[in-house]
Amino acid sequence: MAAKNIVSIVLLLAPLVGNANLPALPEQRLCVGEDSDIVIGTVVDGAGEDCRLTIQVQCGYQNFVRLTIVIKEVLAVGGASSYKPAIPKSSGAVEDVIGKRVDVSAEVADSPNYPTLFGDGPINYGLLTGPTSKPLTDKQVQDLFLSKTFVFSIKARTGEMPYFSTVWPVESKAWVLKTVREANGHTCPMIYEPRGPG
Repeated sequence: MAAKNIVSIVLLLAPLVGNANLPALPEQRLCVGEDSDIVIGTVVDGAGEDCRLTIQVQCGYQNFVRLTIVIKEVLAVGGASSYKPAIPKSSGAVEDVIGKRVDVSAEVADSPNYPTLFGDGPINYGLLTGPTSKPLTDKQVQDLFLSKTFVFSIKARTGEMPYFSTVWPVESKAWVLKTVREANGHTCPMIYEPRGPG
């Protein structure tokens, strides 16, 4: 009788334990590796990057856009070996990236909101909000995001593709800094704290 109850409990719990499709926590999407960089940037250009724009058959790279951003502030930086190629720098000083243009690839969702499920952090889950029933054209991307300022968590990619980035409302800056400082087991870049003169 006891063995039967144990088997029943295991069968009931199995879907919860074995579900590989559970989404990552917002903290995991913010901290995409210690070689990532977190910046505040303003969108100055954009284009559709959805594979449905060029491929007529089913494709896997849907609901992505390419944004050109101008970096306004650096919040966190990755290790010295990986930071240099991720964001262009002229003399090695982090301040040199301010004003630089960087291309990033970001995901768009109709309603990327996961309230209460993930605690008190921002509820956009690192996704841009926009219609996804059809691929966004260049003009739609520009109409939706041009001149807007966001927090970008940028992860370098290999090859010719732009850097992947999750995107957060600029109002979430305090949450971003708190999350990176506390880390809580997530692989985060280091908070950037500029030194004063001298």
